[in-house]
Amino acid sequence: MNRSLLLLSSFLLAAFSACPPPAVSCATAKCAGCCDAAGLCQSGTLDTACGGNSLICSACSAGLTCQANVCASTSMSGGGAGGGTGGGSSGGGSGGGATGGSGGAGGGQTGTLTVSGHVTYDFVKATYSVAADNGTLDFAHATPRPVRNGVVRVLEGTTVLATTNAAIDGAYTLTFTATSAGPLAVQALAKTSAPPVTVQDNTSSDAVWAIGAPVPLGGGTVDLHREGRAVVTAGAGELVTRICQGLLGVGRDSAERAKRHRAARVETPFVLHHEDGSRTFLGEPAPPDALAHLCVLAGGPPEPLATTLAPEVWGGLRRSAKQSVIGRNVRRAIDAAGGVPRGELVTLVGGCASDPEVLDAVAVELGDLDVAVARGNVLGRHGPRAAVAVGLVLAYAAGA
Repeated sequence: MNRSLLLLSSFLLAAFSACPPPAVSCATAKCAGCCDAAGLCQSGTLDTACGGNSLICSACSAGLTCQANVCASTSMSGGGAGGGTGGGSSGGGSGGGATGGSGGAGGGQTGTLTVSGHVTYDFVKATYSVAADNGTLDFAHATPRPVRNGVVRVLEGTTVLATTNAAIDGAYTLTFTATSAGPLAVQALAKTSAPPVTVQDNTSSDAVWAIGAPVPLGGGTVDLHREGRAVVTAGAGELVTRICQGLLGVGRDSAERAKRHRAARVETPFVLHHEDGSRTFLGEPAPPDALAHLCVLAGGPPEPLATTLAPEVWGGLRRSAKQSVIGRNVRRAIDAAGGVPRGELVTLVGGCASDPEVLDAVAVELGDLDVAVARGNVLGRHGPRAAVAVGLVLAYAAGA
């Protein structure tokens, strides 16, 4: 009897001791490991969830394992190229990504060490044919470019030992004193000092994107490189305009405005019947030609449309067109690129990104992927519409 109770007690003790501690939110406490898609702190030592210092957890790609909280090659003992997924901008181009890379193990070292190397990214040139009126990105001839003024640091476990900024050619050098308190890793953050730009994930407690690699034994050279990849699909905004034009029986300019703005029926000179069924009063009487018509509300006087569609019906058709065309176009591009990790941030830029209905349409289409959809603000001040213009200026400044 006593032996049975002893065995039962041992079993219960083992069962309770095997239970993992409750997950800690990255929003309420500093995470020594990485933050997962739900914003919870993980150890950051698993191949499926690798990372450290509150950065976003990354799944190690084929041939890499999680070592010292970074994805590293098991077949290498020195420095190597780092990589990951994500995005960001540094000087004349883009870098960044979920913590990753390749290199040897860097734990258990002591004394004064120096690590140096270059931080680079893949510059993909845009090409355009005037004759064909068509443009694309030439990934087959991508060339490495330096990440200028990017922040580079050395970590011992979760403690930052040294920080510097990459030079104009992407070169960096860090000298630090290791105490063997934890594994050593060098990281290039998606953050620049001039201009001051930081790429954060607002779905994971503002974790900063980075690429990284373990510090080789005795220090040495660690080059960090962010490979570029994209999928180009046919434009979708013009197709939505054509759909609106066909449904409403109006010209292209009117269809373009009807695509971007909500509509309402002018029931009386002072009463508007909106798409959600609500009614509001006008401060000034509507134009006579707007009475009893569905009208576009673009900020000025109601613009009448030659259609008998009810506001509720037209609003539903417009949103359905955006989801069927733009939302599914984004989904096809993501699927063609190999998908995105759960909890990833999908950022939209360009003219369509200023339309709240487009963000909703894309979010619905990507609902099963467990990702966040947001509107980009280029350089933190230009809004989503300046993406192409800024890209062309940066490409010109980089000597493309």
